[in-house]
Amino acid sequence: MDLSSAEREALDRLLPRDRQTGDLVADLIEAAQEAWRRRQQNTIDGGAVLGALHRDTRSLRTVSYLTKIPVSTIQRWRLKPGTTDETAETPGKEA
Repeated sequence: MDLSSAEREALDRLLPRDRQTGDLVADLIEAAQEAWRRRQQNTIDGGAVLGALHRDTRSLRTVSYLTKIPVSTIQRWRLKPGTTDETAETPGKEA
């Protein structure tokens, strides 16, 4: 299998050459798993900073304006995994 230059660059970003085995399929699988892990961690980290901004501004619209992230995305990401708006703490209130 041949990779396009964009695919090769993506593979190299996700799985540095010193970690690649030479088995392209195995390396692509490993890179895909790394992308998934990063996506999950980035969502957690993004939610944390969006939650902090929301607590500071007390306005999802302000956070959306400042970050250019849609309000619906901010609402999803700012919640801790396993919570809903109904079970999440109200911003600014002590638990």
